[in-house]
Order: sequence, then structure tokens, then C-alpha cells
Amino acid sequence: MASSMSSTASTASSASTVETAGSTRTALIIDGSYAMIGARSLGGKIDYIKLRAALEELAKAPFGDCWFFDQNPSAQRLNASLTAEYHRLKFAPPDGPQFQVSLFPMKKYSCHCKRCGNHFTQNVQKGVDNGIATKILSLAYENVRMW
Repeated sequence: MASSMSSTASTASSASTVETAGSTRTALIIDGSYAMIGARSLGGKIDYIKLRAALEELAKAPFGDCWFFDQNPSAQRLNASLTAEYHRLKFAPPDGPQFQVSLFPMKKYSCHCKRCGNHFTQNVQKGVDNGIATKILSLAYENVRMW
């Protein structure tokens, strides 16, 4: 969903136009977890090189800046192919989509079951949402014009 940035948390990618000193810059922000969930529900994997090219065509402008935000892989998710995928996202075309990758650690959340009295901790994603919000605010400070 690149036609506009919205306050909806489920937006996997957003694009915006930034005007600075007579020039226009287009930026792309991707929430990696939502992108992965969307790809999984469609039964596939995202080719970020093709995605970036398609969104740039839709925007009728090349992206000056691209950010990919995701959670830092936990020990259960950490594997060589996932690490390699994060590195490939940083490669310049034609080898990669040239994203700036920001990975955030999971935070522990203490839980208590009122029915059985069990206490446990659960990992929750908070850093990614804060990172995306901070990036959007910094773009807004630079006079972001939404399209």
C-alpha cells in the first residue's frame, strides 16, 4: 500500500514526497513484520527489488530514501538465510533494493493469568513502531507532502 501514508498500523509500506529547496525527494518506509505476514498470507515471499521498482513506477519518481524496519531476530528465528536476507536488502541495484535496515530488539512484557494465577513473560515488538513513527516525524519536519 504505497498510495499514501496513513495512521493505520497495518500499513506495510508507505511512500511520501519530500520537498527541499526546489527539489523533490520520495521516500519509502516498510514495516518488515507486516510485509512478511502479508507475503505469507499470499503464499509467497516478497521480491523487494521488484517491489521497489513497481512502487517507484507508481510514484513516477525514484525513491531517494528507503527504510526497512523489523524486529531483531530472536534466537528461535535467527538463521543464516534470514541474516543474509537483511544484508541483501542493503545492496544497491541490481543486486538489492538498497534499503537502510533498522532492527530493534524485542521487549519483555510481564503477564499474569487471572484464571489460573500463572505468571509468565512474553516478548513484544515496540521498537519497530517507535522507529517508524520517529522516521515519519522527521520526514514531516522536512515538509513531507503525502501523495
